[in-house]
Amino acid sequence: MRRIKKQTPPADLARYVRSENPQKFEDIHHTTNFPDLYDECIVQLEIEQENLSGYTEKPLKNHIHVDHYRKQEWFNTQAMVFGWDNMIADEHNKGYGADYKDSHLDNPTEYANMINPVLE
Repeated sequence: MRRIKKQTPPADLARYVRSENPQKFEDIHHTTNFPDLYDECIVQLEIEQENLSGYTEKPLKNHIHVDHYRKQEWFNTQAMVFGWDNMIADEHNKGYGADYKDSHLDNPTEYANMINPVLE
């Protein structure tokens, strides 16, 4: 896995968080003031990652989503949920990548044994 060099997040992301004070990432899909924000995030993440999965380096093709490296259920502060450095683009696949990571972590302390592609 190679390191992801994070760039500037979409400008609307900070505006959205400031103006709408969302509490869950799902809220991003229900905003009327920033209707394209989720897609803007995906596009920016794909650019940063050179259209490769942040975990497997497999080319991103289908079912691309924003994964939170640190799971929202355990790290549910607004700063983590909407923090750009916690967002990674990946495809949905239970056998590897983000979905596999999320289904195999039992508690937040296990992150100490994982490689964070944004930092390492």
